[in-house]
Amino acid sequence: MKIKKVENKLIVNNTTSPKNKNWINPALTFLFFTGLTLTIFEINIFHLTIIDWRIPTGVWLGVGIFALIFFRKVLREYYDTKNIFLQLVFTVCSFGGLSTYGFMASNYYMNASIETETLKTEIIKNGHLAKGRSGCGEPYANVIINGAEKQLIFPCDFEIERYRYVNIKLRRGFLGFYLILEQVPTNQ
Repeated sequence: MKIKKVENKLIVNNTTSPKNKNWINPALTFLFFTGLTLTIFEINIFHLTIIDWRIPTGVWLGVGIFALIFFRKVLREYYDTKNIFLQLVFTVCSFGGLSTYGFMASNYYMNASIETETLKTEIIKNGHLAKGRSGCGEPYANVIINGAEKQLIFPCDFEIERYRYVNIKLRRGFLGFYLILEQVPTNQ
C-alpha cells in the first residue's frame, strides 16, 4: 500500500503490485517439489505395471508442455526467468509429475477387477542394478509379458541367476493396464 501526500491531502493507493504477493513463490516451489516427489512414486508404480514406457512419459511431457503455454508469464514474473528451457523444466516436473502420478495411481489403486491370472514366462536376461546408498545391487530379470519386455526387480539377497522362468500373478487395473501382484522364479 502506497501513501502519497499531495497538497496537504493524504491519498492512499490500494493497488498491489504482483511482486508483493509473498505467497506465490512458496506456492510455486511447493508445486515443483510435490511434482518431483510424485514422479518418484510414479516410477515405483511403473515397475509394478505392464505398460509401455512411452505412455506415462507422453503424459508427463505432454501435460508439462501444455501447462507451459499458461504459466510462462507467471514464471517470468515471479521466478524472474525468461529462459524457456527452465520454464519447461518447471512445468514438466510440476504439472507433468502431478498428472502422471494421478494417471498411474488411478490404474494401480482403483480396483477394476478382483480376477487374477497367472502366467509363466521365460527370463530373457538377468543381472544386478547399480549399487545405491544401501550398498545393494538389486537383482533383476527381464521377461516378456503380453508382448512387452518388462524388468522385474527382486530383493537384494536373491540369486536370480539360478532360475529360467518366472510365474507372474497379474490383475487388470482401473485403466486396463495389468498390475504385477506376485513374481515367483522357478526352473520348471
